[in-house]
Amino acid sequence: MANELSLSTLTDQVDAVTSLLAPLKALIEAHVRAATPLNGDGTVPLAVVFHFSRDRGGEYPTEHLRGWQGLLQADAYAGYNPLYDPGRQPGPMAPALCWSHARRKFFELADIETNVRKGKSAKDIFPITLEAVRRIDARFEFERGINGQLPEARLENRKQLSAPLVADLERWLRGERAPRSCMR
Repeated sequence: MANELSLSTLTDQVDAVTSLLAPLKALIEAHVRAATPLNGDGTVPLAVVFHFSRDRGGEYPTEHLRGWQGLLQADAYAGYNPLYDPGRQPGPMAPALCWSHARRKFFELADIETNVRKGKSAKDIFPITLEAVRRIDARFEFERGINGQLPEARLENRKQLSAPLVADLERWLRGERAPRSCMR
């Protein structure tokens, strides 16, 4: 049987490599933070920095992004909320929220089979959600069509073709939500 390394020896080796690579990590992190939006279609080549957290505590995003300000593309995780606070220093981040997470909430409401299985009656299932999912899916289809294009081309296509889809979705949702007058 081969000689086994002790846990303390392995820990020392990981610590030494971590210290040795710290300057490279700092360069990669600076490169990632130079992108606008962060985690989006920046003008610099894409790169990723991962920070380990023992749990999903809300303090970690604030700690990991301390001192950074700009446009943050993120999901709806509540741990990001302090980053959007107007009193945050050096200033609040601007959110670029996630279409997949927005769609998921509509999809859950529109999932008739699951809702019936949970004992909900047909009146508890809102047909409006099916149409919302269809409209958001049209935007996803558009995005699949521009994958691989340069950031400038994607931005121009989004302005010309996607922005009207989003504006139409907003108008439609507001119209559906508006109080309806009853005819008597």
